[in-house]
This record gives sequence, C-alpha cells and structure tokens, in this order.
Amino acid sequence: MDKAASILDTAYATIMPRLPMNFNIREGYGLLELGLELRLAGRKDMLNFIRALPMTAQELLDEYFESDMVKAAIASVGIHGFTLGPMGAGTGYTLIHNWLNRGGLANVNVGKAGEITQALANAIKASGGEIRTKAEVASIKIESQIAKGVVLANGEEISANIILSSADPKHTLLKLVGAQDLPPEFVWHTQSIKMRGSVAKVHLQTNGEHGIPEGTVVLAPSIKYLERAYDAAKYGGISEKPYLEVTTSGNVVSIHFQFAPYDLKSGVRQLAVASEGASSFTPELWNEERELVEKLAIDTLVEYFPNLKSSIVNRKLITPKDLEETYGLTEGDLNHGQLMLDQFLFMRPIPGWSNHKTPIDNLYLCGSGVHGGGGVSGAAGRNVVKMLK
Repeated sequence: MDKAASILDTAYATIMPRLPMNFNIREGYGLLELGLELRLAGRKDMLNFIRALPMTAQELLDEYFESDMVKAAIASVGIHGFTLGPMGAGTGYTLIHNWLNRGGLANVNVGKAGEITQALANAIKASGGEIRTKAEVASIKIESQIAKGVVLANGEEISANIILSSADPKHTLLKLVGAQDLPPEFVWHTQSIKMRGSVAKVHLQTNGEHGIPEGTVVLAPSIKYLERAYDAAKYGGISEKPYLEVTTSGNVVSIHFQFAPYDLKSGVRQLAVASEGASSFTPELWNEERELVEKLAIDTLVEYFPNLKSSIVNRKLITPKDLEETYGLTEGDLNHGQLMLDQFLFMRPIPGWSNHKTPIDNLYLCGSGVHGGGGVSGAAGRNVVKMLK
C-alpha cells in the first residue's frame, strides 16, 4: 500500500494536460517525468498499482487476507468520505488515495491542532499578504471573460490580477461566476460533476468516562456490513447499521457517520429498497431526521461501549445539509466531487479542464475538486503555483 500510495503521490504532483484538447509541449514534459517515475518504481509495483485502481476493495483485499474483520477494517478506508460500498468498482483506487492522505490506516498525528494552519498564515503575512475571515465572497467580478476581482456579501469589491478558488468547482463556477459568463457545454459538464455527499458528523462532549480507547476506532465488522450500510444510501435512506469511524481525544468523542445521504428521499426510512412514491429531496427532510442520526450513532456505539450514553454532557450534529449551508460544500461532499474513475487524473474536475484553468482568464481552481484532490493534502494548491510560475 505504501508503494502504491507513493506512485499515486507522483501522479498527483504532475499537472495533467487538458486532454483531449490543447495539449502543449510543457504539459508533455510533465507526463514524461511521470512516466519515468513510474518506470523507476519497478515493473511489478507499477503493474500492481495499475491493476488495483479499477478493482473493488473486496477483491483487492481477498488476495491478501483471510480474516473478514481485517479485510473490513482496511476496506473502510477505501469508502471513507465516498458514497460507495467496498464491492463497488474503483474502491481499490479510493483505498490507495485515502491511504496516501492519511499516511496509513488512520490519520498520522503530525502535531497539535492548528500548527500547520498557523505556519501557513505566518508565511502569508511574512510575504505581505492579508488574511480576512468573515468575509464571504458573493461573486467573482467578470469583465470580457477576464476575472477582475471579487465582490463580498457586504458589497465591498476587492480587485485582483489573479484569483485562486479552493471552493468546490460547482460553487465557484455556477454560483460565484454564473452560467451566463461560461460556455454552454462547459456549464453542462460542470453541472454533471457527481457530488453525492453522504457523511454526517456527531461530536460528543463527555465527562471522560466514555470507555472508548484514545485514538481511532472503526466499526466495520465485515465487508457485507459495509456494503449493506451503503445500500440504504443508494435509495436516499439513512443507514440503520452505519459504518462509523470514532476519534477520541480526552473527553471529546467525534463520530464519522456513513451513510447519511444529502439527497434524502421522503418515504424511504432505513430501507435498502426504494418505496413507491418516494419523492425528491427537500431541505425540511434533514430537519426531521437530525435526531435519528444522533440516536443511530450513539445506540450503535453503545453496543460496544456501554458507558458512552451515560457519559454524554453535550452533543453537536453536522449533517450533509449543514456542510453545504455552513461550510460551503456543495451537496455536503467532503471531497468537492466524488473520487470515481471517471472523475480523476485528467478528468478532474471535468474532461478538458484538468490543469486548474477555467474559461475565465485569471481565474484558477486549487481545491479538492481538481486533480490532486480530494481530501486535505495541499497537492492541488502546490500544482497551481507550479503552473503559474
């Protein structure tokens, strides 16, 4: 897995050409360097990597392990943050992707919370930059297909020669820019980006007597359990027996809950089969189901950690709808677009626009929704700076 992750990291460090159009020599050198790196990785490791990408996580793990619990624990990494089950094609790729971003099965602790963010902020300030918070961007100012600046929600305008957006592509292009300033075919492709967020977060403040080991605990008893948890989301239902990843730190217990789809359907409750007449998503549905997600998360964990419920002092739920409304993630997708085989490498965010550029001059994408994403890795930001040099 470490070797496969290293190969993927090399691919992510390569700026993808705008296939199938506008291929230039400069981008060709990047692909040449990637080819050399892959060759240096060794024929066996390279072939194993390429073969693993389209496989299901179940197929990949069946080749190496016998224990269903071990296979399920590792397979959970391959579906973490994605609306996929471990029996879905391409989860071999998402397993390698998350392994790369985490540094293994669980996230590696590289320091106290906020240290990396503070270091980045200090670097900006040392270079004369300014950081503003509580300054929501309402739109990007466009003149003759050239980005000239941004307009804040309070009406203030900030001029700029170059604008980098780490918001997701749909939010940046369809809301901040607007379809009226973009080519029709480009708008259609952007609208077609598959988001499909299905993660909820339950944060618990306890008295410290919760009984859960410090670190990361995964509730994934078997491959079939994980696939059944995904089944409910296929039809707009919340998983009755969810996949949970629990992180504890002192008296705080944070629960990652899958699956709780953004696109909830009325008439579908705890069902793996859609009921007749199930209607489309309405915002009110998540208001009705908030308590259900909290209850399912806590009740599921209590089966393994009986002291948890009595230790809870306070709780906070973040639904996919909250992720969209509060944190600006379209459809609550943590990855700014699902990592699927038709949405990665030169097809991310959309075919023909994988090199961070947009139809608007001076506007560039650098978030998780472009090549190098999703998740938090910094790869996309690193690449866009390399391209602008």
